[in-house]
Amino acid sequence: MVKNCRGVSQNSRETISEKIYTHLKDSILQGKIKPKNRIHEQEIADLLEASRTPVREAVMRLLAEGFLESTSYNGIIVREMTTDRFLEIGETMLILDKYACMEAIKQFTEEDIQKLAEMTAEMEKFCSVKTLDEYIEANSRIHCFIWNSLKNKFFSKMIIRSYENMHPSYRRMLNEQFNLSDALLRKSMKIHQRLLEVFRNKETSKLNPLLNRHWAVATPILAYRKL
Repeated sequence: MVKNCRGVSQNSRETISEKIYTHLKDSILQGKIKPKNRIHEQEIADLLEASRTPVREAVMRLLAEGFLESTSYNGIIVREMTTDRFLEIGETMLILDKYACMEAIKQFTEEDIQKLAEMTAEMEKFCSVKTLDEYIEANSRIHCFIWNSLKNKFFSKMIIRSYENMHPSYRRMLNEQFNLSDALLRKSMKIHQRLLEVFRNKETSKLNPLLNRHWAVATPILAYRKL
């Protein structure tokens, strides 16, 4: 489930806890640990040849961030993404993204714009249902690039954490809740290209309406629930 952390001093409890946290989180995000799977702290500790304390610290952190949940009947499990929870996160992401982009557009340099243009061009290569996974990942890289550029690092971490809660279930929700098509992806791509121009020209007045359209298309379930 997670890579072995041998070689790290047992006295470096914080370092071990961070490694366990990172590997567990990555395994959840990558789908290696499935929703509803039970988390056995002692098994993880035995696997990593670590004490149970840093394992517990990592698990508590993932509980606090919403990746895990505590149940009365099955202990601690990987949280399943329900339609309602996905909708709630999506609506929250729209609010957070508006603020993030409004701040980022003010501070983006020419170098940042060039990087954003390159990432947008790379995303266009995968604008097809056949390469949906690559398209979603390219989209994620663009968003994270913008969010990581913010001077307010606390806010950066908060919005990325919210997105990470949404991301593992993104493709499944798209396919279950909406008739995903190349036409929809092309619509999403055009919005991203327009977003690039808005950033390049610092057209702040056009940012929020564009982001409304972007999240309605990028998260079709939001539009679907409002029909």
